[in-house]
Amino acid sequence: MPTTQAQTPKVNHALVIQSVTIGENKAALMPFPEEGLMKVKDVLMYIRVSKATWFDWVKRGIAPQPRKIGFNTFWDAQAVRQFIKGEVQ
Repeated sequence: MPTTQAQTPKVNHALVIQSVTIGENKAALMPFPEEGLMKVKDVLMYIRVSKATWFDWVKRGIAPQPRKIGFNTFWDAQAVRQFIKGEVQ
């Protein structure tokens, strides 16, 4: 039986979040994913706004539009990175 090696997701180490001592910040020292899909809880680890504000920005076209897969909502990691950097979509 062939062994398969788990693939590590590509990350952009330039977008590593600095350590924060407020509560249990899961984004502390976690690199931003270079590709793939992110759930809203993952997006909000890097964009420090409330969930309501994030969805308001999405509704108004300020933030990237999500993808619906079944009952789940995801954002493209590259689109979120461009949003964070202030690049036009």
